[in-house]
Amino acid sequence: MISTLLAIDTRSRTDAERTANIYTWPAAAPARAILAGTVDPLLFNVIGLAMDAEWIYVLGQIEVGTTYPYGVFRLARSGINPSTPVVPEPVFVLGTSSPGTSVNMVVDDRTDARYLFFRAGGDIHVIEEPGGASRYLGLGVVLDGDSADRAMGRDPADGSLWFFSTQIDPAGSWYRLP
Repeated sequence: MISTLLAIDTRSRTDAERTANIYTWPAAAPARAILAGTVDPLLFNVIGLAMDAEWIYVLGQIEVGTTYPYGVFRLARSGINPSTPVVPEPVFVLGTSSPGTSVNMVVDDRTDARYLFFRAGGDIHVIEEPGGASRYLGLGVVLDGDSADRAMGRDPADGSLWFFSTQIDPAGSWYRLP
C-alpha cells in the first residue's frame, strides 16, 4: 500500500541510465524514504505528479521510436512494486516542446478523479476522466502561455481551484475558479 507521502525521482543522464523511481515515506515521520517501485524506462524526465486512490498521474517524456514527446501518463498504484517496473499508460500527449522545468498537477477528487488539471507555461489545461476513457478538454484558463507562474491548488472544503498569476496582475495575485 502506498502512503500519501510519495515522490518520483528522475534522472536522465543517457538512454541507458534513465530511471524514474517511486519512493514512499511511512506515515510516522521522521523516517527514511523507501523505494516502492520503478517506472518503465521508456518514461523519463517526470516533471509533474498528482494521484487518486487508483492512479498516479505524471507529466513526463516517453520514448516513441526516435522522438521523445511530453505527455500525461497514468501509473496503476496496484502495479507498483520493487521487482517489476510499472508500465505507463498514455492519457494525453502534448508534443515535443517542453512544458517547463516543473508542472503543477491537481486532481479534483483524490479518491476517483473526474478532472485532472495541469499548469504548463502559466496556462491551466483540463483532462476529463484521467483514470478511464480520458478526454483532453483544452485550456481551462489561458494566460498567454509564456508565464513562469506554476502555483495552483484545490481547496478540499469547496472543490474550487486556486491559481497564482502575474499576468493578470503584474504584482501577482491569487485567483479562484469555483
